[in-house]
Amino acid sequence: MRPHPLTVRKLKLGTMLRKYNHPALRYSESFINGAKLLEQAQAHGLEGIVSKRRDAPYRSGDGDWIKVKTAAWRDANTDRGDLREEVVIERGYLDNPLR
Repeated sequence: MRPHPLTVRKLKLGTMLRKYNHPALRYSESFINGAKLLEQAQAHGLEGIVSKRRDAPYRSGDGDWIKVKTAAWRDANTDRGDLREEVVIERGYLDNPLR
């Protein structure tokens, strides 16, 4: 499964999870509008979101994913110094688009 893109891995995983229907496992749908999802994360008091490249294979370690913190989390953690952030827009990355 590792060489396949995220979209293929998610399709197969979703099929397996529906087949076994275990209460401890939940499938997460993909979201297209990252900015809106980040707004919802903040509204629910969450730290942020993780975004992955849809066309990328799975890679151990430094993969094709990024973590985006909510404005509330950044404000509450200003003592941590420079907080570099990125967000995935479709298939590309932009530096600090939400500031």
